[in-house]
Amino acid sequence: MQRAAKIERRQEYKDEIGGKDLIHRDDSSGMYYLGHRYRHVVVGEAQDLRPAHWKMLRAMVAPGADDMFIAGDTHQRIYGQQLTLGTVGVNIRGRAARLTLSYRTTREILNRAMEVVNPKSAQITFDDLDDGTDTLDGYRSVLRGPAPELVRCESWDDELAQLATTLRAWRQELATGGADGKVRDPRGTIAVCVADREAVNQVMYHLATEAELTVAELTKEGVKGDGDIHVGTMHRFKGLEYQRLAIVGARDGVIPRASVVQRYRDTDPRRLAREEMKARSLLFVAATRARDTLRISWYGKPSPCLPR
Repeated sequence: MQRAAKIERRQEYKDEIGGKDLIHRDDSSGMYYLGHRYRHVVVGEAQDLRPAHWKMLRAMVAPGADDMFIAGDTHQRIYGQQLTLGTVGVNIRGRAARLTLSYRTTREILNRAMEVVNPKSAQITFDDLDDGTDTLDGYRSVLRGPAPELVRCESWDDELAQLATTLRAWRQELATGGADGKVRDPRGTIAVCVADREAVNQVMYHLATEAELTVAELTKEGVKGDGDIHVGTMHRFKGLEYQRLAIVGARDGVIPRASVVQRYRDTDPRRLAREEMKARSLLFVAATRARDTLRISWYGKPSPCLPR
């Protein structure tokens, strides 16, 4: 009877904390610990975690006043993992605070980026990781700089050629001293951001062969190569920062993908709305990686996500 009671208690506990998939609670003997492993847990990029991640985190630390410190911004949700934290045992209601002061980028870049996820032409709302909504009201920056440059090009070849000209000028300014007269090492301070992997190959090839600029690719493992200019997809720029950033190929049919729009336009309007929000968040993330200077270019019709 005593053994049966223990087994029943263990099963009830496993059900409570999320089930058998929580292997970090297992001592390799098939027995689950009845205590929590950690006193405190710090969570970053909370907006992109899956329900299974939250169940694991909840099982790591006992509920309490200082159990979790969570940092997240649903305007930067680029993987579509939307959930309400209360449903996975994480209580933030009445315990959350909004951070509205940016030290990463200039006021001019921040204002433009905010127009991407909060356009005047559309009613778009973002959740607050719980049952409420979040806004960018009151967001501001202490830094000042030039207004972002929006460049319409005649073709993809023209866009690449203009990009190369801009990068050479940026590199020269940093190496010799810009408007403030400060000389900076241009290595790793300039980047080019694109929407997909194929565009990465095309941009790197053009810059290396036609423009004679040294490039390095941003990958999941980090920077691959030792070139001055970093090139990668928008997803690879998550968490990074560059003094000068160029976003290229920001045209209609690419952000968001034409294939995604066509697939869900008539069959699943709600899914289409989520995909369009994800595209806006991705462009918002990319734009806010620029600290001082931002340039966005396209050819043909611009992305509907761009500020009008």
